[in-house]
Amino acid sequence: MVERYLETGDHEHISANPVLDALYSLLKVLPHEKALDPATSTRQLRKLRSQIGLVLERLEKLLHEADPVKVPTYVFDPADAHVVGQLIADTLLIQSRQSLASLPKFYGSGVYAIYYGGPFPTYAPLVGYETPIYVGKADPVVSNAKTAIEQGETLRKRLADHAKTIRAAENLDIEDFQVRFLVVRSAWQGTAEHYLIDRFRPIWNKETKICFGFGKHGDSPGTRKKPDRRGILSILAENGLLGLKISPTNLP
Repeated sequence: MVERYLETGDHEHISANPVLDALYSLLKVLPHEKALDPATSTRQLRKLRSQIGLVLERLEKLLHEADPVKVPTYVFDPADAHVVGQLIADTLLIQSRQSLASLPKFYGSGVYAIYYGGPFPTYAPLVGYETPIYVGKADPVVSNAKTAIEQGETLRKRLADHAKTIRAAENLDIEDFQVRFLVVRSAWQGTAEHYLIDRFRPIWNKETKICFGFGKHGDSPGTRKKPDRRGILSILAENGLLGLKISPTNLP
């Protein structure tokens, strides 16, 4: 009875009596005090664990269905990492865009989104829209920093690194790049970055698996593993994604 119930796929409209019969049969064969035979093979134990997991999953579903008071399908939890990530990301996206070429000095760590508005045809679908070509984060100098001053100037310096990388391309104009940035309480910048990447899939982020290397900073080009060692701009040029002319002496 138990096996027939577990193997059938249509349980949506089954009446209560067959379920009760199956549960009674199951309870009769389940050990109450005696443990499993020590000679049980690893293969058998693995199979047993798999079947128990399946039974527990279905029993959990039936337990909720049998409750006349229904459980809500969603409970808003402001402490949930995904909720916090979305809140930070949405706050970032209402910040004014600023030119990447002339950012003031400021304290703080956090997240940012870089936008391109230049003439390259490859990026024409992005121009004028809210899809960034790259999103990133800057961690605080001290992981548990309480204030923007304690966080240091990491966000500003991170953006300055990107600006330097873009300026290294002979025919890219830094004035075609804009940025939104947001100083975030320490420890939440990574959560927001992951949400932004999942939401926009920016083409310069390595997670999108189109281009690699733009996020590299603070290291020597000679120490980077291929294909990242020359930086994103040279890779873009090599693959025809940008009409770049890279100066070998100025590679990021």
